[in-house]
Amino acid sequence: MKKVIPFAFLMCALFSLSSFSPAKSNPTKNTGIHRLWWYPTSGVLVGATGGDANWSIVGGGTGAPYSITFTRGTSSWGPYTFTSQGGNTYVAAGPRVLGVIQSWVINDQVSFTTLW
Repeated sequence: MKKVIPFAFLMCALFSLSSFSPAKSNPTKNTGIHRLWWYPTSGVLVGATGGDANWSIVGGGTGAPYSITFTRGTSSWGPYTFTSQGGNTYVAAGPRVLGVIQSWVINDQVSFTTLW
């Protein structure tokens, strides 16, 4: 009798757990690209060679960035045209005189490859 009770509990537990099945949810994925801003947009490149420089990006008809221009005082460099690198990544050259090798827009975030 002592061996029958644990065996009965084990069988009841296995039977009750066998009726559970994992949830079959297929969540929908948003495959559209979400833009964080509208072009034109601008900012300041802090620490550029010779002092801080302003930058301005204008967009193309597709909502992607088209070109970037740098200014400091009365001096201007650009425009440098962006090219698509696939996904949501765009790259353009930059003015070496400011220490900028490349200008990047990745997932609507601006960054720069610099010499300093």
